[in-house]
Amino acid sequence: MSYGAKTYKQTSITTSTPEQVLLMLFEAAIKSSKLIKLHIEKKNTTEKCKHIGKVHDILMELRNSLDHSKIPQLAVQLDSLYEFCIAQLFKVNLSNDIAAVENVTKILTTLHEGWVAAVNETKKKNKEGTKK
Repeated sequence: MSYGAKTYKQTSITTSTPEQVLLMLFEAAIKSSKLIKLHIEKKNTTEKCKHIGKVHDILMELRNSLDHSKIPQLAVQLDSLYEFCIAQLFKVNLSNDIAAVENVTKILTTLHEGWVAAVNETKKKNKEGTKK
């Protein structure tokens, strides 16, 4: 990545809301999980491992950012899903299991869709609240 692209990416992250950063993390994880499958099919171990590492790092960041004090039950459920995805990534790394990487992609996509809906609903409620 060029210096300009890195600077732009860093600026977009630092000027984003926490919700936008969360969605960007999911989008990056989904993209990399799809690339894992592609690199397994191409038998490109180096790139497969690079993208496994990216998804793993994002999942760890998501786990570490969970706030168990706000909605404990949701945090526990999300933590379990992230842990399951990490276990699936180890399986992919060891045996090139396409089904395991597809599981990860499906879970991440579903969670992303849920967060998009939640963020949009929050924005809608905030707009309605400011109109009153």
